[in-house]
Amino acid sequence: MQQGDNVIKIQDKGSFNVVTVNKMSHQSDNSSVQILGNNNTVYIESRCSFKDFRLIVRGDNNHITIKRGVWFLGGAISIASFSTLEVGERSSFGPRLEFVIESAKVSIGDDCMAAAGLTIRTTDTHGIYSLEDGKLINKPKDVVIGDYVWLNKDVTILKGSRIAACCILAAQSIFDNESGVFELWSGQPAIKIRDYVMWSKSAHLNSVEDDKYAKIYLEKYSA
Repeated sequence: MQQGDNVIKIQDKGSFNVVTVNKMSHQSDNSSVQILGNNNTVYIESRCSFKDFRLIVRGDNNHITIKRGVWFLGGAISIASFSTLEVGERSSFGPRLEFVIESAKVSIGDDCMAAAGLTIRTTDTHGIYSLEDGKLINKPKDVVIGDYVWLNKDVTILKGSRIAACCILAAQSIFDNESGVFELWSGQPAIKIRDYVMWSKSAHLNSVEDDKYAKIYLEKYSA
């Protein structure tokens, strides 16, 4: 695959991998996809932007979809062992991002916004085993994040978490729970501190409905 300097670099060291990068309005600076396995798929849609970013695909049968308009502004994603990553349209992620995805799925909706230091983990990395029957008791679990979620600075999302649409996680929160829509969570571990709230990228509106994206999701998820 021949690529210009502004297109994310692909390093494929396996076999039967399929990598598709739509170069329309694509921007990349010091960013790469490294594949160390077989039968993996990576699909990157148009208008994506990458800066100081690495996607490392280890092992076999992993599937990554990054939809149009997504921004990654620094950090790394490690995905391995029959895992899936799906990132929705126009979602953006600040620097110091760290995703560790193993034997599970991470799904992130459209128009999400994450500040610097977001961590998502589907695994504890090391196993914990029962001494009664020898079985693994801390298996990997999926992480699901809905549409239009705001993740503040240095948020950590742990395995099994489900964050519904239009939620807010306060800075430095550690989330390992399940939320409803339009909720504000904060703390370590995070707890719900307010119901029925909605966020906007602007702090200078007369009403949240003056934000066209907020209005779309407010109407969609209020039903």
